[in-house]
Amino acid sequence: FVSILIMSTKNIKFVKQRRKYKRESPEATKNLSSFATLKDSCYYNKEQEAYEIMALVLSFICGLLNFAGEFSIIFAFQHALDSLLNQGILTSLFTLGAIIVLVGSVYLLDERVRFCECGGVILIILGTVFIALTQKGEEIPGVPLPPELSPQDNELDILIPNEGPAIAILLAILATVCFGTRGLILKYMFLQKGIDGISASSVFLMTDGLIGGITGLVITLNGGAYAAFQPLYIVLGIVSGCLAGTGVLCLNISIMEGLAGPAVAMSNLSSVIQALLDWGFLGQVPSMNETLGLIIAVAGAIVMAVGDNYIIKPLFYRSSQHESSKVVNKDIENNSGNYKNPSLVDAMRRRNIKNNQKRNEIFQKEKEDGDDEASD
Repeated sequence: FVSILIMSTKNIKFVKQRRKYKRESPEATKNLSSFATLKDSCYYNKEQEAYEIMALVLSFICGLLNFAGEFSIIFAFQHALDSLLNQGILTSLFTLGAIIVLVGSVYLLDERVRFCECGGVILIILGTVFIALTQKGEEIPGVPLPPELSPQDNELDILIPNEGPAIAILLAILATVCFGTRGLILKYMFLQKGIDGISASSVFLMTDGLIGGITGLVITLNGGAYAAFQPLYIVLGIVSGCLAGTGVLCLNISIMEGLAGPAVAMSNLSSVIQALLDWGFLGQVPSMNETLGLIIAVAGAIVMAVGDNYIIKPLFYRSSQHESSKVVNKDIENNSGNYKNPSLVDAMRRRNIKNNQKRNEIFQKEKEDGDDEASD
């Protein structure tokens, strides 16, 4: 639903802008494809169309990775129950996806991450681990007791795992790799291809939704669990899906147009919100470890958001460096739409260089054609 809404809005807006631009300069739009953007319309060529087709393919791959990661999570928790493994360990492994995205974006995509942003990521992951390892869930997670056994029996001696924890841990690692790779591909699409987060997310969500919808339809037609669902649960599932789609959309935009590693780390704060809601609505008082994890995670978010400007710069930067940074930031504001993020500035510079190269090629070609006509 979210994907259809996004694509419909963008397509209507693009068609209106394209018609207006075509009326103003019909010659410039004579040979344009529907993939062309207004910004690069004068320098559009087959190479750019190939880039945008590649972006569609990469968005489709991101949807597949997201679906694979979600299914890996489901089966990881199922095998954790069968192996009596603490499910908090799996949740802790999922948070390491932020490290994968952070390291990959720095070393593979040349993204610049400041000290406080790295420190904030580490603090958020540490706080999430504290919370995850103390999640209550069931009193004794694992294989349920047979009904004939009395509650007074020693349950720890009776409960025997059906399998080892290796499968659950491997599935958790697979989910982490899928989500981390998805984040890197999204960042690559923005930095190298210039694709905005909303366009990529529309294809991403459509792919994920189609796979999940077809799977649910097949299960329902075969008399599976969905066929016995009450209407209320179906409505709640649709609402949950819309909320999840909106959350994924916001996360994708944050990864592509912000810093990838810190964006993924901030998404891990969902466990903090869940702990607070459990306390407020379900009356589950957080334990000492959960309280410590909440404090550490919130502190990490604060350090990542304002630490560089209010902690590092006042302590280590001189006033002259402050003045020079103000001049640089002011210049960036005037020329890049208030983009102060280093990754955005780098992406803007790459696109400017690419556009300048195209202009130079066109100018050189026109000059050579003019010289040939003059010689003739």
